[in-house]
Amino acid sequence: MSVTASCSVVERVVTWSRDGSGSGQHFASVATRQGSYTNPEKEGCLRQTSVKCAIAEYSNRLQIFLTKIKHGSAQQQLSSLDESLKIIRSAWDLCLGKDVALHLCLQVREDGILECLVERLDASQTTEMQLAAARFLEQVLIKDNVEYIVTRMGMDSLLKFVVEVNGSDLARQQVNAGILESLLKESERTCLQIIKLGGLQSLIELCRSTDIGTQRHCAIALGNLAIYGGEEGLKAMIQMKAPDWLFPLAFSPDDTVRYYACLTSVYLVGSPICESAAAESGTLELILPFLAKHSPEDFGQQEFGHKQGRSKEWLRRLVSLLDSRRPEARALAAFHFAMEAHIKLNQDRLEEFHAINAVEALKRLAGSPDDTASKYAAEALRIIGEEIPHKLSQSVPLWTVDDVVYWVKQIGFPEFASEFEASRVDGDLLLRLDYNNMAEDLNMKNGIQRKRFMRRLRDLKIQADLTAVDPTRLDLWLMTATAGKCTDNRNVVRDVCPA
Repeated sequence: MSVTASCSVVERVVTWSRDGSGSGQHFASVATRQGSYTNPEKEGCLRQTSVKCAIAEYSNRLQIFLTKIKHGSAQQQLSSLDESLKIIRSAWDLCLGKDVALHLCLQVREDGILECLVERLDASQTTEMQLAAARFLEQVLIKDNVEYIVTRMGMDSLLKFVVEVNGSDLARQQVNAGILESLLKESERTCLQIIKLGGLQSLIELCRSTDIGTQRHCAIALGNLAIYGGEEGLKAMIQMKAPDWLFPLAFSPDDTVRYYACLTSVYLVGSPICESAAAESGTLELILPFLAKHSPEDFGQQEFGHKQGRSKEWLRRLVSLLDSRRPEARALAAFHFAMEAHIKLNQDRLEEFHAINAVEALKRLAGSPDDTASKYAAEALRIIGEEIPHKLSQSVPLWTVDDVVYWVKQIGFPEFASEFEASRVDGDLLLRLDYNNMAEDLNMKNGIQRKRFMRRLRDLKIQADLTAVDPTRLDLWLMTATAGKCTDNRNVVRDVCPA
């Protein structure tokens, strides 16, 4: 298939998408049908050609309106802002549109439009002009553009507009929350500056909104702050009682709001600063029932904000949750990586999982006895094209010696695997090991190593060995009620639920 033919297909479907009689999904499917289903190299070339043609089409169209935004009359500026917004949103909605949208966002910055947009947020402008500029700005606040605003323009004027919350203006609420969502995923330094300028206070006030669009932005923005804000950002969230707002958001009728409220909770509970407040909010208890009702692939496509997935840096910061001691955190993180794997497959970006060192963490989880989390981790690995590791049963007393040796390697003690094998340690013996056994029988002489190993063994005891005597999973409730301080609830559970 020639480049010319490929471009003609893309140009035609791009026009349909912009006119509202087609969609980005249609763009992708039409382009793909012209290629080969069996030759990945040809499909890759077709994808690249399609993206290049789409960039050319969208960029040329956008340039007409960007010029009018800079030099047109007030009415021309308003209409051009509206048309530019449609073009950007259409690009973001394309199945293969991430590269297209990113290119357009950079085009906006290079043409000096970011400065124009921030200027039009000034109080001297009409309310209509302010809102039109803010809506367009929200759609182009990719990381590079946020960094440009922070380092070259300063955030004072932008934050002055954003922190003014009008409780009766739903459109203003949505755009303010959306801008905060984008600003809070740039860097820790930026997050702290936003907090200092009143951004977090404004965000908390916006959480009171009953508007679903505003709630979505608020839930994601709180998650971004938890992920990017560092220790000082987390302290500020506690001081402003942000975890208290996660519970009502987690009961929103909107799936996306509930999802990101839960995701924020598991990130907070992993920090000693926020662990108690996040656990007490009650949001963690909602996670596993939520996941049971959704599939990663379908969930990733059901809402506009998910379709292009999260950035590589955002995902890098999520990897640590795959090794969390909290089963809710592991399950939700694995679910998210499975969802991202479906998205990145369509974008031909699966290499990002290797770049952020997520594959090994997914393999450890896929082979773990955690049924829910391991299922999603295995789904992600299948899509990435990695081998699914050996799956350990939750019935640890039934583990073979080989199972124990595999587990020892997976939790980071491969140098002692031969000792466990030589001593023929099976699952039942594993659960009975103590410090003396580790030092004298398995040659783990280093006291710090023994503490680390016994901590992992203690976590295993909490998750496993109880399933036969505790079908109600009372142990999970005890862990939540004690904010993770109760390390082994087996005796309590056996008293309440005797075998």
